[in-house]
Amino acid sequence: MAAERVFQVTTAWTMAVTWPLYLISIGLAPLLLSIFGGTYATGDLVVVLLAVSTVVSAVCGPVDTVLLMAGGSGRSLINNALALLVDLALDILLIPSMGMLGAAIGWAAAIVVRNVLPLLQVRGQLQMTPFTNAVWWVAGLTVVCFGLPPLALRFFFGLHWWSAALVVGVSCVVYAVALLSRPDLLALDSFASMVPRRLRPLITHRPASLKENYS
Repeated sequence: MAAERVFQVTTAWTMAVTWPLYLISIGLAPLLLSIFGGTYATGDLVVVLLAVSTVVSAVCGPVDTVLLMAGGSGRSLINNALALLVDLALDILLIPSMGMLGAAIGWAAAIVVRNVLPLLQVRGQLQMTPFTNAVWWVAGLTVVCFGLPPLALRFFFGLHWWSAALVVGVSCVVYAVALLSRPDLLALDSFASMVPRRLRPLITHRPASLKENYS
């Protein structure tokens, strides 16, 4: 189904663009927070919680938009209301004892609720899912390129700006090459007409042995 394919490709692209930022934030949280001063360093767990919740949000794709386009505006409203109630309830319970961390837990839980509920509804009502080979491939690639290296740097070698910049730079190059090596998974052929003619072979080349992975 064409609508499901668009849903799946959009999800894969959303992950491909946003997951690197979220995973870098998880691995390098103390270093990034040090920009604002030493007192912010204690908030690294907050950054990690919110980054993890947005990772979940990205893997669900534009699921709320799909639900709305299918006539589920009422369900969307209920989902958002429930997410708000979860956020408020956890804030009331946790902020007095945990402060900023309690607020982060409430916000993270609300983000997850707001995405998982419509995902289940779209799956049940429309039999549509964002999960494809492309999604799992992008997930694995981003974890290998942007999840594991920053964590290894943080826990085994220590965080320094020069080493972090080096690791992220190398990861970006490897990541870009890997993405361009599988144009079939991210439907890069569809964008060929939008780039200069001399660059089109870079994104339209597809080995004959590869098949579409969205069926």
